[in-house]
Amino acid sequence: MHFTTDTVTVITGSGRGLGLQFVKQILGTTDSTVVATARSLSTADQLHELVKRFSKRLHLVTMDTSDESSIKVTHTCRNVYIVDNTASLISCSA
Repeated sequence: MHFTTDTVTVITGSGRGLGLQFVKQILGTTDSTVVATARSLSTADQLHELVKRFSKRLHLVTMDTSDESSIKVTHTCRNVYIVDNTASLISCSA
């Protein structure tokens, strides 16, 4: 996959876990702009640390994927190339 500075990557569930790792990888290996969403940005300390390093390319947005009005904020993004919905991952234990 080819990423350019015109690419916008939206990652849901970015406050921790897999979503946070996706944010780190994309910022560290591409020139893509990242819109990182989380239900509660007030507890997303690692995202706020990343903003200090990537302030021009990382944008934080509060979004709860179970609230339709909160999802509409991403409709204002232009040139969205990837939407990574980590909130839809389900863990099944045996």
